[in-house]
Amino acid sequence: MNNDLNRGKLKYDSPRYSEMYVFLNHILTIAKSNPNMYLSDSIVYNELKKFTLTGKDLNEIGQPKSVEHLFNVWINDFKSVRNISVFNAANWKYWCQFTNNGYADEYIKIYVPLDGDGLYDCAKDIFNFMAKHNMSHQSKVGKELRNDNVVIRLHKGDERSLRLLIDYINSNPRIQAHLNKPNPFLPSIDGIGVMNETGISYNDELCKTIARFVNRNRNADRLRVEDFLEYMKRYTYKREVFSAFKHATSSEEQYFDANEIIYGNVSREEKESSNQQRVQIEQKIPQNQVLTDLQKHTLLNDTIKVTFDKYGMNQVTTALLHAINRGYYDYFSNGNGKYREYLKSNISPQEIKNILLKTMSNITNKKYNDISELVSDYCSLFFREQTVSKLDDMCEVTLKNYNAASVSSALNRYIYYGETIGFSRFKKDKPDGINYREYCRFFDSRSMLMALRKSMQLKGIDTSLIKDEQLTSYYAEVLSGSDYKMALESQEYGSFSR
Repeated sequence: MNNDLNRGKLKYDSPRYSEMYVFLNHILTIAKSNPNMYLSDSIVYNELKKFTLTGKDLNEIGQPKSVEHLFNVWINDFKSVRNISVFNAANWKYWCQFTNNGYADEYIKIYVPLDGDGLYDCAKDIFNFMAKHNMSHQSKVGKELRNDNVVIRLHKGDERSLRLLIDYINSNPRIQAHLNKPNPFLPSIDGIGVMNETGISYNDELCKTIARFVNRNRNADRLRVEDFLEYMKRYTYKREVFSAFKHATSSEEQYFDANEIIYGNVSREEKESSNQQRVQIEQKIPQNQVLTDLQKHTLLNDTIKVTFDKYGMNQVTTALLHAINRGYYDYFSNGNGKYREYLKSNISPQEIKNILLKTMSNITNKKYNDISELVSDYCSLFFREQTVSKLDDMCEVTLKNYNAASVSSALNRYIYYGETIGFSRFKKDKPDGINYREYCRFFDSRSMLMALRKSMQLKGIDTSLIKDEQLTSYYAEVLSGSDYKMALESQEYGSFSR
């Protein structure tokens, strides 16, 4: 390798094989202690996220401590800071979000594993630094301590900001004093987890592979890292996952490339489709024309739809909240056309709010004092039929691959923690190439609860007496063909405790 060519480039850390060895055999011990239990990827992930935490960051039952009390403090701290918005969205309570010109198609994803004693001050230092340098990012901090608790997403290609951020973390003595290690399977630079992100969860794929590997070798006395590396290479067919795994485990010198191509070039067909869509919207809503109320409503709904199709429900609600509350339209997708630009030029924040209020007033007598509730109800209504169908399809795949308890557990994990890992990705009996877990992007927690009720109502079941915390158990029973009333008496599917 030519060192002159690589001088000054960001270099990946050497592999931490000894920690991989300890973790793999820790999971093997869990499997051996429960010989009748099928080791799931969710069990692996629960152990992985706390693997590098120290005892002071765990509670009396060995689980990560809560830091949710810091959310409002951070929100207040950053109220007057320019180039950053800090909030805890009503439909996604698990995360405190830190954003500035946030959304992009692809990101550089950075994990900063801070301990509990330093999390408040260190996160404040990091995000103040990013605001000072006006970095574009979409970041978040979870409400529990874990080694992937602080997640920063820089726009892909922004290697300048990545370099500034890593240099700052390395030179800040307070951050260094409170920095834990990232999980050993994660590619890292100077102890900070760094990877290109394209919508596939590396940790999800990693945990699935570890679970399969351990289940296959659960009679072994010890597991060897070399065997796992070979297994991962052989069974990881997603290029983006293999790329990240290679950077985490290769002993050769490797350098970070912020523009590393994973999916390849856009096809000619995709480019033609993009051009056609752009022409269609220009014909639909000509420029320099005052729009009627109906045209404005149509434009808003079209913009919501292309944003939903590309990014999902959570993105739509975030986009509407920012547009109404701040006059900030950048969270909407252009949809390969000019939807966002037309929306910004033709519909004011107050007009967006009025469209939502008028639509909901035709359906319900509810008075909306909370904008978040108005946005959530509008989106749930707008996408109800589509989301019910996607919810049923996604849950049926998990049911066929596992059982009703797995469906209920997967729904609870997503509704209350925003975790997708409980859902199956692919059909085992008749593979069709569809990744059903990705349907989660069409929901936030509120809309998923509403879709559960709607699905059951369409099946002729009255849900008026069913509490939200019991809903997932009932739904799973209905989906499996069982008598849903038996769920009340079932201890196995008891109400979910948050």
